[in-house]
Amino acid sequence: MQDLEEMLTFASAAAALVIQRKGALKVMPRREEIVELLRQHGKDVR
Repeated sequence: MQDLEEMLTFASAAAALVIQRKGALKVMPRREEIVELLRQHGKDVR
């Protein structure tokens, strides 16, 4: 169940970044951006 929670948290962070940008494919965040956002909010990311 831990993996599912981590996947959903990661997906939610990615979505949070996407909705802040204009466009379609060009707005997809890089993994590094998602990891940084999660770390800023106290999440441990592998």
